[in-house]
Amino acid sequence: MPIKKQPKTRNKDRNKLRSKGRTKEYIMVNENYYANTTIAVMSAIIATLLCTGFTSMFTTAYEFGFGIWSVLLVSAIASTVYAVIFYQNKKWLTAAALIGTPVLMAAAFYFDIFNIKTGANAMFYTLQHYAFFFLPDIFDGGSSSDGVYIEGFLNAYNIIAVCFTTHALIRRKNIPCTLLFFAPVFVMASENTTMVPKPSACIIAATGVLLLVLAHSMRNKEANATGKMLLILAIPVLLFTIIVGVIFPEEKYDKYELATDFLNSAREKAEEISGSLSEKFDIAINGINNPNLGKDNSFLFSFMPASTNLKNVGPFDPKEEAVMKIRRIRNTDYQGTYDVYSSTALYLKIESLDEYKDNMLRSTKIKTKVYKDGYEPDPVEAPFKVQIEPLNNKWVDIVPYYTDFYVVGNKKYQTVNPYNTTKDGATVYPYCPVPVKTGNIYTDEYIEDYVYGTNLKVPKATEMAIISSGDLPDWYLDVYHGYVTMSDAEKVRRVTTYVSQLHPYNKNTDYPPNGVDFVAWFISDAQTGICVHYAATTVILLRMIGVPARYVRGYVDSMAYANSENYIYSTQAHAWFEFFVPEYGWIMGDSTPGAYVEAGDFDINGVAAEYPEINQAQFARGYTSIYNPDYTEPTTTETTETTETSATTSESETDATTETTPETTPEETTSETEQGATPTPAEPTQPDIRITTSSSSTPEGEDVQKLTVIGDDFPDNTDVYMGPDGILYFEIGESRLVKAVGTVLLTISLIAFVIDLLLIGWVVYWRLQFAKKDPNEKAIAGYHYFSFMSRLFKYGLPRRARLIAEKAAFAADKITPQEAEALIRVCYVDMAEISKGFNRFKKLLYKALEVKVTGK
Repeated sequence: MPIKKQPKTRNKDRNKLRSKGRTKEYIMVNENYYANTTIAVMSAIIATLLCTGFTSMFTTAYEFGFGIWSVLLVSAIASTVYAVIFYQNKKWLTAAALIGTPVLMAAAFYFDIFNIKTGANAMFYTLQHYAFFFLPDIFDGGSSSDGVYIEGFLNAYNIIAVCFTTHALIRRKNIPCTLLFFAPVFVMASENTTMVPKPSACIIAATGVLLLVLAHSMRNKEANATGKMLLILAIPVLLFTIIVGVIFPEEKYDKYELATDFLNSAREKAEEISGSLSEKFDIAINGINNPNLGKDNSFLFSFMPASTNLKNVGPFDPKEEAVMKIRRIRNTDYQGTYDVYSSTALYLKIESLDEYKDNMLRSTKIKTKVYKDGYEPDPVEAPFKVQIEPLNNKWVDIVPYYTDFYVVGNKKYQTVNPYNTTKDGATVYPYCPVPVKTGNIYTDEYIEDYVYGTNLKVPKATEMAIISSGDLPDWYLDVYHGYVTMSDAEKVRRVTTYVSQLHPYNKNTDYPPNGVDFVAWFISDAQTGICVHYAATTVILLRMIGVPARYVRGYVDSMAYANSENYIYSTQAHAWFEFFVPEYGWIMGDSTPGAYVEAGDFDINGVAAEYPEINQAQFARGYTSIYNPDYTEPTTTETTETTETSATTSESETDATTETTPETTPEETTSETEQGATPTPAEPTQPDIRITTSSSSTPEGEDVQKLTVIGDDFPDNTDVYMGPDGILYFEIGESRLVKAVGTVLLTISLIAFVIDLLLIGWVVYWRLQFAKKDPNEKAIAGYHYFSFMSRLFKYGLPRRARLIAEKAAFAADKITPQEAEALIRVCYVDMAEISKGFNRFKKLLYKALEVKVTGK
């Protein structure tokens, strides 16, 4: 007769048998398989952390524009549902869930349910254009701006990953293999060479991986003990995560700077391995600035990074190839004043870069609303329509100047120019060489936070190097110091002319030397330049006198006729600048030598020909130099009067400036000074600069003047004095050191506080374990504690303690209270005796972890 197989019994049933004393023999059971509620909860938490962290790394690296809450919610629900299914203890149901989940997601993808296929298409389209250039061109029509669809696809993928991760964690088998589900997302996040993920996303992912490793390390322990231990260890892991976030807040990190530093380090390592590998890193870091590298690639690749390293701007000699076909169509319904039969250049914008720091130009993300609600202007009929046909598989977005608020026919106008990146996916635009005068439609947040908050910033070191170079014209120094006033439109004209006449254009211009500021070097020491030099220098000089400006890169078609079709080649890549006027938006300008003809229809002169009133527009912010303590910003009335006077002069000189753009002479400066508000010194000189500390001596006397520091580039405790000899003294107080010491002490205090909390929790936990009334539980808890201490300090436990512990764990009857106390006492005495031979470090660690469980 066959032996009947005994049914498997749950942990709680075996505990009942033990407590009722129904079995007398030792019971050896494999309770490792069966999970409990604690393990299920921890499995769900770990799976959720992994999905949320890695997905956020990917989405923040590419800035898809959606948060982590939907990912967090979907992951938590999916893991909880699967845990419930697993607890039904039906293998067929569990198998159906594991097999059915990917099948359902595949069906949803195939039939594009919830736009999952659209999201995948958009995501791979972005990856193909910004990271994985070798991917086959099968994702046309996608858009990186389709964040909501990308979010849907990632959530569908995460459901599959969560189910398998939760299953492995509950079963406690093949746990490391679950990381394979998150490897693709991690690789996609890491492959973006222009930006790194947010630190918070990396911390969440690291927390999930750390808990996963802990779960794997305890996979062979008893189920109840594993669940409790995971729950206990999760607390210090989460506390550590929180402390790291507090000590190193996310706002202190610059993602672009981190990415650049990482790539520079990787390039140094690559140079030791392979020259070709090093060149690939150069392409990723330098982009447009070093087109000699990687000539086998499309020149469009170099425009992909959202930053430009000016340290590597050198000879401009790209591989010549047609990259797009442009067709400019005349609008037969246009009734305006513009000559639709004339030939003009066509400036095609790819991206604006608005931050200059450490010889890097970067594009920041505009986070504020651009237009006011209900203040949209009436659309204006455009004289032309431009059709752009890409000829290269690796395409980028192109926008012609100007497109905002223009229409052809009855179509709704587009708004793309206020942003520093172009409108994604568009290839047909209404177009006019001048912008629409819209009125005051921009929000205060956009103007204050972005236009003036971002596009007026100049590093103090750059500014001081330029001003002290001695190579700036007198008129610029007069405006900079506040000795004279000048209309804002004239500032743009003068700076554009000055920069265009600095050096001859030469496409073989050499790279700048190491350790110099790019703009200051170009003004003083360069011999020639290319468009990048002139555009970047113009932006910085305009910012220094209060004009908000940013750098632009793209292509220019020199002669575009109505109803003509032209090919744009890689050699037509170009860089220029644009400045902001509140009622007109961003207006372009071009300071590259020889470009005044092409730019004349678009720049301040072209706009002034259509709107003469722009010559009186006030769009620069008042600038007070620290070198001129006597200058005070004029009142509104005085400013208006002087601006009108200067504007009258500007109008009379506009034509001459447009045609010949001569360099300003000292006589012209003197003439303007007479018309201006403040007399100009004959030869303004630059003061010397000396830096002292609070313990050093600074000049004293009636002739010493304390200056007001403008900007955020100096510490709060920095005082600036001008001595009677014209020397500037920067006095830096000692509180800066005090602040640094205070920060270090605060960090140490926080770490000590966390350690104290962990030690208190450690002691409280074990005291509660030793206080259990049940002798078996008390003996087992004591044995676990002393086993941990023996492994940590590498000594053996007494044989008597092991025998009592085995009896408590496996015998059907309870042990006596005296036996439990004997186990604890013998282990404690033995441990205390062995600790006498520890070195200082081990004694310190022993005292920290010692739990006095007995008074003997």
